[in-house]
Amino acid sequence: MKIENEVFYSGPNVWHPGSGVLLILSVDASDKERFEWKPTTQEAGAMLTQVRNAMRVVDEASGLTRPEGLAQSPSPLLALMVATTRYLIDDRCLQPQAARVFARQSGRMRVFQPCDDSAVGAAAWQLAVEATHLLLPMEQAPPDAGKLLRERYWHYRRTVRDHGLNQTTITLAREALRRGIPVQRLAATSQFVQFGQGCHRQRINETDTDRGSSLARWLSKDKFATATMLSANGVPTPQPTVAGSADDAVRAWRALGQPVVIKPRSSSKGRGVTVGAATEEAVRAAFRVAAAAKGQGVIVERVIRGHDYRLLVVDGKLVAAGKRVPAHVIGDGKQSVQDLIAALNRDPRRGQPFERLMELVAIDDEARQHIEAAGLTLHSVPDTGRVVMLRGAANLSRGGTAQDVTHLVHPDNRRMIERAARLVGVGITGIDFMSPDISKPWRKVNGAILEVNGVPGLRVHMASNPAQNVAAPMLDYLFPDGSDGRIPTAGVTGSVGKTTTTRLVAAILAQHGLAVGICTTQGTFVDGYRVKDRDSAGGTSANKLMQDPSVQAGAFEFARGGLVKFGMALDHIDVGAVLNIHDNHLGIDGVKTREDLATVKRLVVQNARKLAVLNADEPLCLAMREHIRAPVCLFTEDAANPEVASHVAAGGLACILGGEGPDAVIRLVQGPIAIGEIGATELPASWGGTYRPALLTSMVAAALAHGLGVPFATIRTALSSFQSESHSNPGRMNFIEGLPFRFLLTWSDGAESIRELSQFVKTLEVKGRKRFMYCAVGNRSDDFLMAMGGAAAGAFDQYICSDWEDRRGREPGAVAQLLARGLERAGVARDAIHVTAEHEEALRMAFDSSQEGDLLVVASFISTQARNKVNALVKIKYEP
Repeated sequence: MKIENEVFYSGPNVWHPGSGVLLILSVDASDKERFEWKPTTQEAGAMLTQVRNAMRVVDEASGLTRPEGLAQSPSPLLALMVATTRYLIDDRCLQPQAARVFARQSGRMRVFQPCDDSAVGAAAWQLAVEATHLLLPMEQAPPDAGKLLRERYWHYRRTVRDHGLNQTTITLAREALRRGIPVQRLAATSQFVQFGQGCHRQRINETDTDRGSSLARWLSKDKFATATMLSANGVPTPQPTVAGSADDAVRAWRALGQPVVIKPRSSSKGRGVTVGAATEEAVRAAFRVAAAAKGQGVIVERVIRGHDYRLLVVDGKLVAAGKRVPAHVIGDGKQSVQDLIAALNRDPRRGQPFERLMELVAIDDEARQHIEAAGLTLHSVPDTGRVVMLRGAANLSRGGTAQDVTHLVHPDNRRMIERAARLVGVGITGIDFMSPDISKPWRKVNGAILEVNGVPGLRVHMASNPAQNVAAPMLDYLFPDGSDGRIPTAGVTGSVGKTTTTRLVAAILAQHGLAVGICTTQGTFVDGYRVKDRDSAGGTSANKLMQDPSVQAGAFEFARGGLVKFGMALDHIDVGAVLNIHDNHLGIDGVKTREDLATVKRLVVQNARKLAVLNADEPLCLAMREHIRAPVCLFTEDAANPEVASHVAAGGLACILGGEGPDAVIRLVQGPIAIGEIGATELPASWGGTYRPALLTSMVAAALAHGLGVPFATIRTALSSFQSESHSNPGRMNFIEGLPFRFLLTWSDGAESIRELSQFVKTLEVKGRKRFMYCAVGNRSDDFLMAMGGAAAGAFDQYICSDWEDRRGREPGAVAQLLARGLERAGVARDAIHVTAEHEEALRMAFDSSQEGDLLVVASFISTQARNKVNALVKIKYEP
């Protein structure tokens, strides 16, 4: 068994409600015995013992401590793998969940591992696969299987440390998610994470945030400048002196007349710090250590006697205090110092730097010096209860531990600490405070602030008191008053009409006074400015747009391809709509039926928080109601639709199109209450009601905007001023002026939209001929393309059929011939049909043969290349 392929899905997707990695595992004949493994409870226990020993599993770890569950499982192999990966990702993913294993087919097995980091999820499953190869069949396992598995386990730990988030960032992100605040990682293998969306975004890098002052952080990094400022304001400090050389350090030591601390002027994690240098030789040696740390100089300061405390201050308020204890072991009268250190490192809370709450303690020169100072060697056996120090500094990053003392902090110390944080000006501050007793006023016991950390780690407080939620005050600071950091968002999906509906929603939100971010097949736009030209219809583009602080609202088109291949990316949207379910994309990416397509499209409304808008005239859309948690709005162009009638009778929200042509009226109602109405003659995009799709997209946009809280008066104003032009809705029903003939540029995909376009063209009075140039994408069935071709019959005098630029696997001319065949079957004379495989040639033919008084309609997907060709042909700038 091996992993053949992996695909990461962001946000809700067709496999799972949240992010994760889909793994394709190959299964061959050699795996047969493993899949048939049926252990007794005793055998299952022996297997789990090996896994626990190799992977440092604590007793409370679920799944790997219950042999009876493994023995009783229908597939013990899969149960073991799922339990193993669940344990491995538990403290590495934001919302860890067990994997879902799908049935094996044709030598393949699909596994979806929920996880916010692809590298972590895939590495966990890789290790689970390797474990089964090492340990099963049990009677054939090599003698050193446990050792080999342990080595691979530590390889996994190194991998996820390099790729995943650290414990501080994970803790903050989990608290954000608990509050419903969106979280997205900004760059893989970094700790840069964004909370919130658009104009409400707050970015963090561990505890560094957008709200923090960069000047204050620079000040806090300079230990000498910080101490100087605090001392000048009556805050107790060790009164450091800058030493430019070893001789300067010796002079400073002599001036103080006592043992000193020598450390870099700006470093962290206890690097380069020597405490208690009491001889000239020791001072010189300590200076060399501090200078080597490259901390922008060296400072010498007096030793403050007492305990090392780390105090966390958020927005000027003390929220947690931990007493830090340097790494040490305690003798038991039986084990050597070396054995005691090994036992210390077996604590599953310890790991590599920043990977766990505490860190492994290496037997290095510093540890040996402390052991020798205690009159011991690594092989000595300390008496029971004897404490053997291994480090001088108490930092957790140096292997230290911590005790929670928040409840012991004396009010005078609290006020002094909070004042110091305000003086430095860092919103989230970790203050190192030395005092013999934090429960007594600093003045009486000579306590002093050693350092002010502008980006404090949280592990001191998390390790000392796991029940204390130190992340909560930080999220309160970043998002006051209970804000969830979200901007108004609308998502639109369906087979046709998505782009225009999205544009209409954006126009309404802009009328409402918001700077709108838009993602459609036309590109990405921010407040009317095009920021990306290529197809952006999907959650991936939308999620990236949420990083722009100028965006105050979002309107997003969700195409099938993005949903199937990548997921929604956005965890939720406020309002969503499914316009229709046609057969445009059947046979593509595993979507075989309209029911399959409906399942994909349903993701958008399934994950709407405030309103889901559904087409009541399509059964597949109506059937989505049972999967939706948000309130539902039904829309219909049949005023007598019984589903809508019963929905309205029950007090539901509905948007109803009544009447035909210029008499058509859109009405939005909530039960018996009329919210508002707008007539077709008020909608320029509908050309007085003669273009019916514009009425449908307008009614959906109105419903979505209402769900976002936009007043109907604003909705009416926006819709009544919206015309589908090259600047407002490029490539969709754009009449372009400046030519001897009338020119309409649009895009239609499928017989339904071609039929609506043809009906509209029939209402237009033209002196000359009506001519139609159209194309289609190649990944559609033959029947689909012929039906699309025939749908235009009777509306035009001449037809030009072409391939689109991207043939998507079709032979040159195949699409064009199928469109033409559809026309012929619909009764169009062969001499009225022109066929050319080349899209550019078809465009040139259409323009060259059009004369004054003619109407030329071009239906072509408006990619950048197509738009440039049209620009050149019509000799105008076609740019929104």
